[in-house]
Amino acid sequence: FDPVLKPCVANAAECPAFSSLTKQTADSDGPYALAAVVKVTCEANSHVQGAPDQKEQTLTCKNDGTFDPVLKPCVAVQCPVLTLTKQTADSDGPYDVAAVVKVTCEADSYVEGTAGDTEQTVTCQDTGNFDNEVKPCVGSSCGRISENVKKFQPFQFSDPYKWKAEVTMTCVDRYIVSWATADDQKVGAIKCGVSDTWVYDGFSGTVGCVACTDTVKCTNGNCKDGECECNPNSKKYNDDPRVCKEITCDSLTLPSIQTANSTGPYKVDAVVKVTCKDGSHVEGTTSETEQTLTCTKAGVFNINLEPCVVCTSDADCTLGTCNDNKECECNKEENKKPVDGKLNECEEVKCLMITVKITVYVMLSSQS
Repeated sequence: FDPVLKPCVANAAECPAFSSLTKQTADSDGPYALAAVVKVTCEANSHVQGAPDQKEQTLTCKNDGTFDPVLKPCVAVQCPVLTLTKQTADSDGPYDVAAVVKVTCEADSYVEGTAGDTEQTVTCQDTGNFDNEVKPCVGSSCGRISENVKKFQPFQFSDPYKWKAEVTMTCVDRYIVSWATADDQKVGAIKCGVSDTWVYDGFSGTVGCVACTDTVKCTNGNCKDGECECNPNSKKYNDDPRVCKEITCDSLTLPSIQTANSTGPYKVDAVVKVTCKDGSHVEGTTSETEQTLTCTKAGVFNINLEPCVVCTSDADCTLGTCNDNKECECNKEENKKPVDGKLNECEEVKCLMITVKITVYVMLSSQS
């Protein structure tokens, strides 16, 4: 016959009671009748072996007297061994639930993403995970201060400085440390901080040397990013990074035949009118007697001031000659002198006729 005939066997009377349970309990006691359903639950902080998320098993008593499925033991929940970088733990894993583990960074390193913490503590949860991620430890390597923070006297470098290494920074003449509260504060001890940056205790800004700070002010200017920005119509003065001076045009030095309508020094955009005296004119012209100058932001006038002249040739002088200074000169040997109020005219010297009236008084006396 195909298939071969198999004999029938009697059903088992029952499924036996559990001889031993590992970290688990059944919802009823055995022995168990055929087709009976039994729920077996893991104790607290344990799970079904091979199934970290499973806490219960449901079993059915079969006709052959065994359970389906086969009962698996429960095992304790544990957190795994920690993977550590530049750090050590105060105990070895795996770790039981509620175990507290302290993780410490090695020398010259700190917990990544912190302001310099060297320790972190984690606790094993009943999920088999720690309550917080164990962050790696990292070290700093500080080199030269970046180019945008300038005006310091470089300190000696051999190898990059490690975290917490300390050096003294000295600023060049007239510059101060970036945390200064006085204008003579040019030396400071700085440390290699986190993220490969130099730091100064109690100061949150960028370490370096600057012209000004929130406390050390600029003269005629504003402090921006450690540099003085001069006010409008002002400029840096005498190579001092903190001092701005108002831009002016110098006072005019004028000869006697020129006059200005105001005295200097002159502010930017000031307008000055320079006038030639009567009988003279602006050199290079035939009759112009005025020049208008404007003081520019460069600290100079917009045009060059031309001198005033009386003459360019003898023909411009009446009864006189034009000298090298382009002034009319009267010949004294020919009894010539300048005409009052007229720089280009001479006249003959004349003596005034004086009329003297003499009154004679005669006193008569009688002789006796």
